[in-house]
Amino acid sequence: MSKRTIALFVLAVVVIIVASLCDTTYANYEIGFPRGGRWLEAFNSDVYDHWVNPEVAGNGGQIDAGGAALHGFPTSAALVIPANGVLLFTLDAGE
Repeated sequence: MSKRTIALFVLAVVVIIVASLCDTTYANYEIGFPRGGRWLEAFNSDVYDHWVNPEVAGNGGQIDAGGAALHGFPTSAALVIPANGVLLFTLDAGE
C-alpha cells in the first residue's frame, strides 16, 4: 500500500503550488482550484532548461479548471503531477 503525500498551496487566488513527495507520477489527479478558466503551468520541476529529461511529466504548459467543486474550492482540474515534483500554476492574465 503506497502513501500519497501531495500538498496544495493557494496564494492570493492567482497562484497554485502543488508539491508531491511520492515516487510515483500521477495522471488525472483532481485538485480544487479557486477560480475556473485557464491556468498556466509557470513552473514544473520535471522540466530542465539545459538538460533533456527523457520522461517529462507535466500538463503541456496549461490546464483548464472547469470541473466540479473540490477541496473547498468552487472548481477543479485534473493534473499530471510528476514524482517528487513541484508545479506552480498562475491564472491566465487573459481570463
